[in-house]
Parts: sequence; C-alpha cells; structure tokens
Amino acid sequence: MQGRFTKTSAGQTEIQRRTHDLPRPVRNLLLVINDSQPINYWLDSVRGISESDIDLLLAQGLIEPVAGAEVARHLAHATPDSDWAQAKQLINDTGYVALYDVLTAQGRQHLSLMKGYRFVLEVEKCDCAATLRTLAHRFLEQLRQEQGMDAVRQFILALQRA
Repeated sequence: MQGRFTKTSAGQTEIQRRTHDLPRPVRNLLLVINDSQPINYWLDSVRGISESDIDLLLAQGLIEPVAGAEVARHLAHATPDSDWAQAKQLINDTGYVALYDVLTAQGRQHLSLMKGYRFVLEVEKCDCAATLRTLAHRFLEQLRQEQGMDAVRQFILALQRA
C-alpha cells in the first residue's frame, strides 16, 4: 500500500465520540495518522496495524487519500531528467502571483523554520517576475540537492495546481 492519508471530518468526529467499535490499535492509528508521512510509515509505527485495518478505516470513511496522491504515483514513474526539465519549464511558464504563492508555501514546507523564514523574506523582496523565477530556479536546485527528486515532484504538483 502506498500514498498518504489524512483523517476525514467523520474521522475527527469518531475520535471525539467513539461511535464505531474500533480495536485499540486501529483507534490509535486514527488518532495519529496525518499526511506528513506515507502510509507505510504508519503501518510500521503503530503496533498491531495491518493493511486490512487501513482498508477498514477507508471503508468507514474515517480516512481518505491525500488529494494529488494519484498524480504523485504517476509522477513517481517519470524519469528524474524529465521531472527536472518539467519543473524548470513550469517555473518559466507560471505567472508572478502563482509562483509567489507556491514558493512561499513550498519554502515553509520544505525548509527548516529559520531557512523557511529567510526564504519567504527573499520571495518578498522579488519585485518582478524575472527575479522571482531566478529565486525559484535556485530553490529548485536546493530542493534537489537537499531532499531529492521526491521533493522536486511535490514542487511540480504545487506548480501544476497553481
């Protein structure tokens, strides 16, 4: 099983009201699951959980796949060179406002607290599309070096949604 999952509003309600008769390990999973980690991480981290428990939570509508997970799976099969070229092209094709928004969000998501703060300040200083694109290319290179192509693919998804 692959992908990332998050609690639905029904899952949040279940945590508060305990209306379903869930086994303790399944309830523990429901308490901690979020989209910060892939599902395999949660399967390994929560004792007594199997894929059938994930299926149970899905069937009851207590968790759901993170939006874009299907697209991310397709991107995972692309080659790193094509992803890299696509990311560079998307930066060049994206307008100022959309690129500004994506860089601000992605900087906060992928960089540490202080680096993210400094990066957002750099984004704020960009007064035209050309300087913002230059910063975006630098950020893309930093993502690839520090976090790998998976982070680049997440950046691609964010640009495509913008």
